[in-house]
Amino acid sequence: MKKIIALIFALFFATAAVAESFVASEKITQQVLAGSLTQTVAAGDEIAPIRILYENIDENKHQSGGISDLGLTEKWTGPVCEIFGKISRNIAAQTVNAYILVQDDEGKYAKMDITFEIKEREFKFEWNDASGEMNQTVKAGETMVPIVFDYEAISVWGVSGLPSGLKGDIDGDVYAIIIAGTVDETVVSGDYDYKVIVKDKNSKEHSLSGTITVEGLPNVASIRIVENEKQKVTAGDSIKPIVFKFANVNVTENMDNFKFEQTLPGSLRISVEDDVLTINGIVAENAKDGTYSIKVIAKGEKNNDTAFASVEVAHKPVETSSSSVVASSSSEASSSSVNSSSSAEQSSSSVSSSDSKSSSSSNADDSSSSEKTTNIVTAAMNGVKFGYTNNVLTVVLPTSSMVRVQVFDLTGHLVESLVEPVMGSRSFSLAHLNRGNYLVRVESNSQMSVARIAVK
Repeated sequence: MKKIIALIFALFFATAAVAESFVASEKITQQVLAGSLTQTVAAGDEIAPIRILYENIDENKHQSGGISDLGLTEKWTGPVCEIFGKISRNIAAQTVNAYILVQDDEGKYAKMDITFEIKEREFKFEWNDASGEMNQTVKAGETMVPIVFDYEAISVWGVSGLPSGLKGDIDGDVYAIIIAGTVDETVVSGDYDYKVIVKDKNSKEHSLSGTITVEGLPNVASIRIVENEKQKVTAGDSIKPIVFKFANVNVTENMDNFKFEQTLPGSLRISVEDDVLTINGIVAENAKDGTYSIKVIAKGEKNNDTAFASVEVAHKPVETSSSSVVASSSSEASSSSVNSSSSAEQSSSSVSSSDSKSSSSSNADDSSSSEKTTNIVTAAMNGVKFGYTNNVLTVVLPTSSMVRVQVFDLTGHLVESLVEPVMGSRSFSLAHLNRGNYLVRVESNSQMSVARIAVK
């Protein structure tokens, strides 16, 4: 700090000394040969070159102020001074008073003042037609022709919608946004609509769009989201259908070539038609605030591909509930792994989800009236368990896995079929079925269990 203060005082006294000793020369003549001594120019633009001819000066004794600070060049050729170049782009709008000071052989001075009115650059955002076309066709694994967008006076920028392997970047030296790269070999054939967005100094948004058409390689598995990649939903409500498009994935009855991972509390339902996979479902009522992910991995012969969706859940107070029902002596349950008893013993089942942190319990007491009862069925299979109560089927798995649930009427006709991922536990409501008795079959990891249930 002491050194800085000392330097300030030294500069002050040196300037004062020059001012006190300054004596105007009567010999020196100054003539402007080109350019103007007062110019208005935008930051980043070139000035009109200035040429000044001096006579009767000591060519070795001259100095200037403010010229190099603007990014301009000062060049002397004998008695002629030239000033030229571009104003630095980072110069703020202002008035700059520059000068040239020359000296004669008697030590007397002559001063030439030059004034620059610096303007802010005007907003510009446009495609550079010397670069690659905004709409291009590229083969997977090959490099595209870079697309360049010139800009001026922007505050924010971004690029979205590009196929994997391509990216947008900004070059502050030439004031350009550039889209370039090599398309990943795993990218599926299709049209990828991209958008380049910028904001001006007033935060007004401007955009330019184009399409990259990709010609995919054969037999490369791919999956991508085409609808509702991100969404917001209130706890207890249904999500908007998340739609995936996939290619070169063999769809089996058990959907073995798709792996599902999710943190979203609730019940999801997956369906596949042709090359489209759709996820529907309901968010658990007691889900906490936060953003949850849904991940789908598609498995192909040569590779795997992954797509992610996110669901932002709004806060809803967590509610706990319990219910007690009476078991009927006339209710029937059958399964290779079902425990049943003719005496109406008290039974209970509890299901916990690590995501929603919810639990439910049910108790059954004796009753002679079957019309006032609710069927309770519990089946276990090699570490997999499912229960049925109050028209709700709950499946519990020790690890994340795909589960197929099929419901048949007593004549053997299939009336309901679901294939869904289960992480810990998941509940399926069957209340929409007609009242009556059914057989339910649950399959997971090549294991199967069957039980008879009653929809009330």
